[in-house]
Amino acid sequence: MKHLGMEQADFERITNPKHPDFDPDFPKPVELIKGKVLRYNSIDINRYIKERERFCNRVMTSAHACLGGELMGERKIVEKATSVGLSSGVYFLIKDDEVVYVGQSRKLLSRLGSHVRDNLGKFDSYCYIKCDEGKLDALESLYIHLIRPKMNYSDEFEENSPMRAPLSEGRLLDMLDNSEGVKL
Repeated sequence: MKHLGMEQADFERITNPKHPDFDPDFPKPVELIKGKVLRYNSIDINRYIKERERFCNRVMTSAHACLGGELMGERKIVEKATSVGLSSGVYFLIKDDEVVYVGQSRKLLSRLGSHVRDNLGKFDSYCYIKCDEGKLDALESLYIHLIRPKMNYSDEFEENSPMRAPLSEGRLLDMLDNSEGVKL
């Protein structure tokens, strides 16, 4: 398969109907001796490869025009990937361009999923910042005290109720003043 510009592993993926990458458009083998020897026609495979290249080039050109930039290739996506559920950080729930809640989690994806399920309608977008587990309380508290999101009050409908944050403003100031090493 190398002479056709295709690795053996790629060939096996796209020709195996049980594999998720199976391509039903890949050329079928030709039977040379009835029921015994199967061979692939190199002309058909070359035509397939050229059609795939044309398709990919067209998609990339269209995507560039639509997005104003290039699509990331698979390698770049894999490099930027984050392990599912293993990232800790501080997240922000947003409704109508306003941060309405600041929270923290040791498993961001799982926690955001529970917010989507339980708080449907209370926010329309989210953002998060990855953070080491040991700094979660400090970072979450800083943002809660700076932004003062309405869903972080003990009573979200009463802004005079106490803020719900892991650390008080006084404790945060003490940590910063005493150089307790709060480097975020």
